[in-house]
Amino acid sequence: ESERRARALAQWAQCERPIGLGLLSELLMSRRGEVELRALNPLLGEQDARAAMDGTAALLLRVSRSIFAAKARAVAWKLQRTLASLKAKLSAGGGAAAQADVAQAVASLRVVSETLARTLCFRRAHVTP
Repeated sequence: ESERRARALAQWAQCERPIGLGLLSELLMSRRGEVELRALNPLLGEQDARAAMDGTAALLLRVSRSIFAAKARAVAWKLQRTLASLKAKLSAGGGAAAQADVAQAVASLRVVSETLARTLCFRRAHVTP
């Protein structure tokens, strides 16, 4: 109990570096991250340190996947808008100016669809097929 109180006092006095997500992320980069974590907080047992490192890795992977999904969704929505624009231009018909608009919409559609395909097919090191 006295160790805990002394440690709490040291943290309150800012004599110790607080252990947060940033520090845990840095420790994940090191082969000795778990050992370093236990050195920073001697009250952590081996299992607690391992659980903290595993939890940090899981959180970072979830954030990475969420960002990836958000990017893919944004490109898919852009593709949907581009298709709607092309449909409207095709329905409108018209002369040479309309044909130029359709050609531009088709080119945009090609770019957006290729972007979506690249986004979805991008290999991520932490995901196994």
